[in-house]
Amino acid sequence: MQFSDDLLVEKNGPIYTITFNRPEKHNCLSVSMQKELHEAVRAARFDEDARVLIFRGAGNTFCAGDDIVEFPQLASRKLSYDSATALPEPADNPATNGFLVTSMFQETAAMIENLIDVVTIAAVDGVCMGGGLEITLCCDFVLATPTSRWGMPEIDYGLTPGWGGCTRMQKVVGRRRAREINLLAYEFTGRQAEEWGFVNRLVEPGDLEPETAELADLILSKSRFALRRSKYVLRYAGDVPIGTAAAFELPIDPGAGPRDVDGFAAFTNKAGSLMDLRKRSSALWADQRI
Repeated sequence: MQFSDDLLVEKNGPIYTITFNRPEKHNCLSVSMQKELHEAVRAARFDEDARVLIFRGAGNTFCAGDDIVEFPQLASRKLSYDSATALPEPADNPATNGFLVTSMFQETAAMIENLIDVVTIAAVDGVCMGGGLEITLCCDFVLATPTSRWGMPEIDYGLTPGWGGCTRMQKVVGRRRAREINLLAYEFTGRQAEEWGFVNRLVEPGDLEPETAELADLILSKSRFALRRSKYVLRYAGDVPIGTAAAFELPIDPGAGPRDVDGFAAFTNKAGSLMDLRKRSSALWADQRI
């Protein structure tokens, strides 16, 4: 599938990288880019070799969210169900098409969140606001620079967040903080984002790419079966009562695929491969643990 220069999609073995590539506009998302993003995530979802999906931004900035300049014409761009290219054709019915465009945003966010067989990483530098911040809420891991700029400015434009800024955010940082961030619409730093729970790891700008690669490499060394099973439980068990949630952890896995490691035997025999993996796991980000 061909994508425009505004959204770069790279596959390197089991690792997909999606790069927002409008740095002169802080990588804000045009409607065409959002359609491309939808198709790029679908490509990773249905690729049986995919294991990791990384979101990043070009030009030392992540993503400023929707392109506000396009909003007056938002409903006028006809979506193409089979193409990720630019959307030049006018819509026949803008009222109906506006719903299709907006619902596509939510489907993309849900698809990222529901990538059970793929671990997702957001590498954040520079601006991370609006839809850009909402993308990070759907990811498994978020790495960010201390001076990156975060926020949900929608309310100052007379808008309501559409990708999870008022919903998913409450599960990440709590109801009180989510209300503050959305209703006051102030900017905050990556350091504050880490303190409040948006971010797993703070890294200096020059270390963002190698730290992301190191994390991806560690993920690839883990059991695919165990990652898949754990992501499923983590994704769905948190939305139900604890008694129901406990059932998710029962060892009933006929549809999850074959176990790809014998961890019990490796532990009993103190296998070198397992000991090395445990050391790598413990060493990652040890400097920020107390």
